[in-house]
Amino acid sequence: MINDKAFCIVEMLFDENKRPFDYRFLTINRNFEQQTGLKQALGKRMRELVPNHDKHWFEIYGEVSLTGEAIHFEHFASALDRWYEVYAFPVEQVENKNSNVAILFREVEELQPLVKTINNPRLISDREFTTKEFNKIYHLDLEGKFSFISEQLCERLGYSQGELVDRTIAEIMHPEDVAKNLDLLARMATTTLPYRLKQQLLCRDGSAIAVKIIALPIFNLAKAIECIRTVVIDDSKAQRLESRLQKSERRLSWLAEIIQDVFWVLDYKKSRIVYLSPSYEKIWGRSRNEIYGDRTCWIETIHSSDRQTFLETTASYDYLNGKPVKYRILRPDGSLRWISDRGYAIRDSQGQIDQIVGVARDVTAPRQTQLRLERNNQILKLLSDTAINLLQHSNPNEQIDNLLNRLIPLLQLKCYYFYLLTEDKMHLQLELSQGIDEATRHKMQTVKLDESVCGIAFKSQGRLEIQNLQNMSSPQYDLLRSLGITAHACYTVIVKDRAVGAISFSRDTDNSFNAEEITLLRTVSNLVSLAMSNYHS
Repeated sequence: MINDKAFCIVEMLFDENKRPFDYRFLTINRNFEQQTGLKQALGKRMRELVPNHDKHWFEIYGEVSLTGEAIHFEHFASALDRWYEVYAFPVEQVENKNSNVAILFREVEELQPLVKTINNPRLISDREFTTKEFNKIYHLDLEGKFSFISEQLCERLGYSQGELVDRTIAEIMHPEDVAKNLDLLARMATTTLPYRLKQQLLCRDGSAIAVKIIALPIFNLAKAIECIRTVVIDDSKAQRLESRLQKSERRLSWLAEIIQDVFWVLDYKKSRIVYLSPSYEKIWGRSRNEIYGDRTCWIETIHSSDRQTFLETTASYDYLNGKPVKYRILRPDGSLRWISDRGYAIRDSQGQIDQIVGVARDVTAPRQTQLRLERNNQILKLLSDTAINLLQHSNPNEQIDNLLNRLIPLLQLKCYYFYLLTEDKMHLQLELSQGIDEATRHKMQTVKLDESVCGIAFKSQGRLEIQNLQNMSSPQYDLLRSLGITAHACYTVIVKDRAVGAISFSRDTDNSFNAEEITLLRTVSNLVSLAMSNYHS
């Protein structure tokens, strides 16, 4: 999680030719000093704190600032004697065309035994360098030719030292890895940076072993690269290191998804959003500029039913330490999306909250799947309970009313009404209803077969499933349209091959019922017919 890593936001400083030469620390978290050894860095420039800091750090962060593209990388900081894994991403500013840079990083502690060799200008002897932990090493020139291979590595590959010296690395390397190794050598010749990567080496018997290599430039007295020392960690060792790194890497893996999520930074004291990543516009369907101007615009996008919970939760201690809050947002096109939002407090030197950094993720798809599963379970229970009750009770109206009332929240129905045929066989009489007011119920109490939607379905002894009802022009639909109904389904109730009534379901939120909902409504109408059959038997 972000709490366990060092975090800072820096202001990039450029010369007149747009070349980065320094950066100033605008925000740091509590882990910053521990991970860097830099004290009282807030507000100071890096060159002021570490005058000989490697220039590649300024170049990398400068590119992030100018291009607006995030980067995930690993590099050695020679002036700090530390090897870092870093995720850097732009923090855009409304008032400045250049971006600040937010940096999340951790020291790669398992490489500390190697760090002491990197800054030594002399070639440390292999006997001095070799340890139980790092004893499989080789030296290459910048053309990729071996000048030294340790006995331990030769033994692992099945060669003698004499057989490999003066050969090239490409001869014992899996073909797929040759190009990236040559590229590594070329980069080290120009940047003099240490690197590490995964690859496969070929044994004498033709088998391949998976390894990690750590390549270090070794310098002579003239400070030119004398050779490339490469430490090889074979498969068993890699597995042990992997187990030590696994938990940390899992916790960092979410960083790769930040570009798809919404990264935001809140000035806590001013209650003002100072940064929103571009993904906000894709997920929310709104412009970021309106949020920069007024934070309440963000709150207003939250569904009214979730707004109070959001305000209470985001003010809590748990939320400020990474516990997510889930809420719905309403997009301008009327669609809803579920959001999972995490916030992390960044404190100043006095321990007071200075900023809140957060990540908001669109979880609509998994949330919809979860809701669909929950609804299906409710539907199964509803149908099974109803089927049992219908067989045990002689009066069907009570059971039918209970069934239909439980159906309303499951399908977000506006109303239902159940009619039975009158003795004159010319009208339908309202037996049960829900979701309509008294005046409407009075209008619908008795309807003629030829003048009502229910009558149309009844006479055909079939069903009507109507979409986009507001676009229908027939007078039979006038009453439904006046109620704001947008989708309507009506089914004939048949007892012993004889139509005895009709049951209808109406919705005012969507223009149709989907296939799953239609199947449920037909099942319910069959249960109503079963109840009536049991009553008339």
